[in-house]
Amino acid sequence: GYAISRIERDGVHMPRGIEVKDGEQVAGIRVVVAYGNGSIRGVVKLENGSLPAGVQMLVRLMKPGENFFLRPSQVDPRGHFLMDGIPPGTYELVLQFFGAGAPQQPPGAKREVSVQNGVVTDVMLSVDLTTQPKP
Repeated sequence: GYAISRIERDGVHMPRGIEVKDGEQVAGIRVVVAYGNGSIRGVVKLENGSLPAGVQMLVRLMKPGENFFLRPSQVDPRGHFLMDGIPPGTYELVLQFFGAGAPQQPPGAKREVSVQNGVVTDVMLSVDLTTQPKP
């Protein structure tokens, strides 16, 4: 259950990661790692439709305001997923679709989740697949 909790460059927090230019010598990097044994057990409920054949779902965790993801988990055909070994904290759970014919990111595909050590947090994501009219 180890995960990157913070990245710094020369003592400055870099919430969106570090850009390294071609040939650049990298120094002054500090990576803070956290340990956790929290879990998220979830269900994705699809409303007003179903996914095209070959489209799959993936859930990812990220710290609010940061640009890197922790522990992606594939959603099974029944809409269930499990994420283990998560350090305590507040995260944004993001649902993504991938594969040919995947819908654009629908409303309700993100949710804030609090995780505690030794606790299983149950989450349900409802996603409305109704086609939105284009402006």
